[in-house]
Amino acid sequence: MQISALLPAPALLAGFARKTPTFSVGEEPDVPTAQVPQQPAVQPGQPLGSVQMLVTLAAYDPDRERRRQMAEQGCDGLDALEALQVELATGEVTPERLEQLAEWVAQVEQPADPVLAEIIADIELRVRVELAKFDIEV
Repeated sequence: MQISALLPAPALLAGFARKTPTFSVGEEPDVPTAQVPQQPAVQPGQPLGSVQMLVTLAAYDPDRERRRQMAEQGCDGLDALEALQVELATGEVTPERLEQLAEWVAQVEQPADPVLAEIIADIELRVRVELAKFDIEV
């Protein structure tokens, strides 16, 4: 047996959610004059229902969150290096930029993911080289 066309899940669920208008013979269907923006399912400060809470907990992945934080930390290091490059091009390197790079090296953590760890190590090495040019050891 071969199934040729499957509807994507959102389209399928949207089809179930549609309501057919109900009106008597001779009655005109109500035509909305303005669209009312829909409220989010959960308002800030509103307690979650048991199903919503279970879905939220199931969607939370601590490993994924940790990788996201490590990637963000790598981006911060690259941004600081780029800012240093701009300052070097203008000829005015600020001590604040060098302090920012030294703080980044001191705070950087090595991730468990080997690919991400290699990338972070490369960024850290580049930052250390740039700091060494100014006789700063971290």
